[in-house]
Amino acid sequence: MSNEADLKRARFRTFTAENLVRAENRINLTLFAAQAIPEFWGECCKLLGLPENSWLERVVVEGEPLRPDFLVRQGDREVGWIEVELGGRNEAQLAAYGVKFAPLPIVSVVGCTGNVTGDPLLGEIAYLAGRVAEEIKATNRPAAAVLEFLALQIRDSCQGATRRPFVQLLPGDLADRPWFAAAAAPFSDLLEAGFMVNRPTNARSLSLRLVRGPSVRCRDSFAIITQRELDHLLVPEPAEMERVFCGPLKVMAEKWGALLDRVYPVWKSHVDGRHRIRIGADIVVQHACTFVAIFADLRDLLIPRAGIEQDALSASTAQVFQEPRIPQPGDR
Repeated sequence: MSNEADLKRARFRTFTAENLVRAENRINLTLFAAQAIPEFWGECCKLLGLPENSWLERVVVEGEPLRPDFLVRQGDREVGWIEVELGGRNEAQLAAYGVKFAPLPIVSVVGCTGNVTGDPLLGEIAYLAGRVAEEIKATNRPAAAVLEFLALQIRDSCQGATRRPFVQLLPGDLADRPWFAAAAAPFSDLLEAGFMVNRPTNARSLSLRLVRGPSVRCRDSFAIITQRELDHLLVPEPAEMERVFCGPLKVMAEKWGALLDRVYPVWKSHVDGRHRIRIGADIVVQHACTFVAIFADLRDLLIPRAGIEQDALSASTAQVFQEPRIPQPGDR
């Protein structure tokens, strides 16, 4: 389903198999009901940027296992979609929906706090619902009860989800961060091959994580590089690599420890409660060639075919940073 003709031929049917264990679905159902309250819904359409007299439908799209939370209609005409998240926007999912359901626009509604993308906030919907509930309580108590319930659901659910991580596309300004510009090739190979994802807590931060697999023993994924502030990064301590890595990756813990001892001898004094080391971005930039080499080693252990590119990569970065490759355990 990639064009307007395909969308017009699509068969929609009402979706009723809700999983009410998920707070997001409970909010969606209450919002679905609240659209029947004119005093609330007219203002909510403006907040969401929807055309006047729009209404929401919960549908299943034939032939598509996934779809956004709401189909937006004006009369019988489809005019857009809405995707709701308790935390930040899910960039990867929105991109996939944009391809599948073009040319209809997709409105991303996110959690209760400010966001850098300017999306409508559930927190704003909760405030609107609470205000309108007070205004109509004397004349329409059942409708006021629905709106009060919607506001309460949103506030209770968003409190624990404002920093919920999602798989995201890489931040647009990433190429401007010198350390990543040097290390881009190994990371790009791992991301493209599906061994790595970016799962940060917001669209501007970075959390490059190896996905759980035969060589990575963890619940879901293991963070290799996290950057929330431009001046520093968080990286795992060697003991964590030793605990999580197995199979061909087992050698990486010793290599990683040797690298840290060389470029950041005081690293043991900067380990946090989650076994992550806070290291200045300037240190990573200064020793970029060394970090690139070890990230390339990691890549080549997971994707052997990529090894043919490593010599060219190391040579090019060495010309820029003039730093020899770190000695490896077993070197003579």
